[in-house]
Amino acid sequence: MIIEGLVTTLGPAGACHVAPMGPRFENSEWDDSFELAPFQGSATLRHLVEHPEGVFHLDDRVMLFAQLIVGGWEGPVCSAAEVVAGWVVQGVCRAVEFRVEGQDLSGMRSCLSCRVMRRHEYRAMSGFNRAKHAVVEAAILASRRHMIQRGELESRLADLYPLVSKTGGSEELQAFALLRNYALADDQVSRQVAQ
Repeated sequence: MIIEGLVTTLGPAGACHVAPMGPRFENSEWDDSFELAPFQGSATLRHLVEHPEGVFHLDDRVMLFAQLIVGGWEGPVCSAAEVVAGWVVQGVCRAVEFRVEGQDLSGMRSCLSCRVMRRHEYRAMSGFNRAKHAVVEAAILASRRHMIQRGELESRLADLYPLVSKTGGSEELQAFALLRNYALADDQVSRQVAQ
């Protein structure tokens, strides 16, 4: 089972680097281990190879996902993790400190086997209605805009919009608009289309 959330890693000089990511858990986020599959060349993979510890976060504020994708987040308020050398984003619902115990870097997406070192419960999740799910899907599409043909991207975003407009509030509407504008921006020199 893949659960979408945020992963923090140690960036340059120990700074907090945050990226949206969906680890694969066997049964639930309470498993003792999980796998991460960051793309080759990503900052998250580079950081975890250099320093194999991080923190996975569950949160119900979809604007965070949108801002991370488009680069509009000024930076998270973080505190030091308790067991690993890493950072916990403040205000999240849950966090899982982890250590990478195995890696396969041979594919386009790496496979990092992670062991849970400490769990944190900060607040109850309000849940994800259809609009929040749609925003998370739009964030995934926007993060892969260089791999998807523009027509397909427009179509998939158009399919998601009614879910946001019918069941979302102002946060979901703003987050979706931010992601749509970013995904369909004409400032890209070229698009590599996934085959």
